Amino acid sequence: MKIKGIASIIILFALSLYTMSCTKVEQLYVSNGIYDISDIDKDIVYSLKGSWAYAEKEFVSPIMPLEIYTHFQPIEFGWTTYTPPQPVQGYASYAVRIRGFEPQKVYAIHFTRTSSAFTVYLNGNLFYTSGTPGKNFKEEIFDWHADTVILPLNNETEATIVVHLSNFHDRNPGVETPFLFGLYSTLQTKIVLDKLVSSGIFSILFSMATFFISLFLFYRRETTAGLFGLLCYSFAIRTLCYNDFLLRDFFPNVSTNIMYRLGYFTFPFCAVFTFLFILNLFIKKPPKVFYFLTIPLILYGLITLITPIPVFVGILLIVQLYILFLSVIACIVVAYALIKRKPFALTFLISFLLFISAAIFDGLISNGLINAPFISHFGVLLLMIPMAFIVIRHFSAAFKTQEQMIESIQKTNISFQRFFPNEFLQFLNKKNVTDISLGDNIHKNMFIAFIHLGIKAKLSSSSAREELLILYNTVIQAANPIIKKYNGFIDKYLTDGLMVLFYGTAEDTVDCIIEITQLIKKINIHRQEQSLPPLHISSGIHYGKLMMGTIGEPERMDTTVISDVVNISSRMYSYATEKNVNIIISETVREQLLESYWRTHTCFYYGKIKFHGKRNLINVNEVNLL
Repeated sequence: MKIKGIASIIILFALSLYTMSCTKVEQLYVSNGIYDISDIDKDIVYSLKGSWAYAEKEFVSPIMPLEIYTHFQPIEFGWTTYTPPQPVQGYASYAVRIRGFEPQKVYAIHFTRTSSAFTVYLNGNLFYTSGTPGKNFKEEIFDWHADTVILPLNNETEATIVVHLSNFHDRNPGVETPFLFGLYSTLQTKIVLDKLVSSGIFSILFSMATFFISLFLFYRRETTAGLFGLLCYSFAIRTLCYNDFLLRDFFPNVSTNIMYRLGYFTFPFCAVFTFLFILNLFIKKPPKVFYFLTIPLILYGLITLITPIPVFVGILLIVQLYILFLSVIACIVVAYALIKRKPFALTFLISFLLFISAAIFDGLISNGLINAPFISHFGVLLLMIPMAFIVIRHFSAAFKTQEQMIESIQKTNISFQRFFPNEFLQFLNKKNVTDISLGDNIHKNMFIAFIHLGIKAKLSSSSAREELLILYNTVIQAANPIIKKYNGFIDKYLTDGLMVLFYGTAEDTVDCIIEITQLIKKINIHRQEQSLPPLHISSGIHYGKLMMGTIGEPERMDTTVISDVVNISSRMYSYATEKNVNIIISETVREQLLESYWRTHTCFYYGKIKFHGKRNLINVNEVNLL
């Protein structure tokens, strides 16, 4: 419900932006290079379309009268569309006369994006400049501006406007969108609303990008969220570079060169991220060849950063055709997914078609075939918002699956802890048992104790074996809390005892065995009351470096401790059992016991003992309470 609510807000916001952008723009009709504004509605913004006086490959003096011009061409179309068509690179002059100004009114012109540089003269005087037009590439200073400028009429009722324009950097010559004209207050209101719309679109895209990148960082396996976030960032940056030059509102001193390159840089990456998004959404494991197909676009992005502008502008058509090729592949992927009834395929197809429709609609506007507001930026939202729904639903499904996996792992860990010491996980620096691999190991100095519990019983009958098992489990259940209290854990269950590892101090280790000895004495009291034979505990304690690790095979593993310390401790345990001694320790353990320890304990030296299989004699000691 929360996601649907947020999405509804976004959609309503987008519709509001669209409504705000639909400020009425009318076309002023021109006749022989003359606009007559005597009868126009002063509360409407007008686009200065129509046939302006035109002179190709010439910068006509702005003081020359309009009558010297012999050619008239539509200013809203680039000169490559004229008859005969002119080369993309070139220069020209445009002129128009506007009649019918009311002296008490304040008029203004909004200069839109024009390639690549132009200057404007009003009644022979320099009025506005964007870059420096030139007759060749070296003379031209490329620049982009979109300013609203008040006409300094000085109570004049008519004015002649002359535009010197050149294009040696961009691929689209001339005035890409017609200049806007009207009362300053009306025109400024429209420009502010347009900027607000563009800012709103940027905010939506940037917020969506940040949100989905955060999701990806939270859950790295969900690559669709990361790709969609990068796609949103790319579109957001393009919005800054093209829609009303918003980037200059954030960074007033940013150069046109940087803004221009940044706009071109994001273009191929929008295609890359969209293509990869489709692959990862509809193909479980996309073939590597698909990823290689994006390399030309990535290279083009790098080219936009390091080469002169005419270089990457000149090969843009090739890049566009290549993107068209990738789009065909993407459509095939989506169509196949739709046939296979995969989730989200139909939703994505519909949103993509809406986006394409918006792009075609804007293409008709830019070519002067229809007169309407541009909607491509809303087409982006029509594509991005459904894609956001798809990613969220996809992420929700993946997150639910992850929760199920985590729950399963937790259950596995809980179950496995019954057969596997949890301390092993800690020593191996593993969070879950599923993280353990065959051969994982660690070397650590530890105390090791073999404990004989003195449990003897006849195993001739099933009842006797069951009684032995019950007794064995009863003793271990009572002893295990004591072992944990003294920083130890049971590593192995033996037929008549335990193998225990201690990672605390020597005092902890010996005191633990003493307390277990006292526990056995209490158990023996109850056994005596039941006329049962007593239990007798014997233990051997040694200290040294152990290797703790995993053995077996990938499908079935077990933990083990490998060290000569284990063998010596086992021999000491057998010796203590044979001599009917409760606790014996090696000299190594005795040396680690604090001097103050012997105030409450006694130590009896047994001497040097020769154990089976050991060449060196081992010093052993018996420890007891005073």
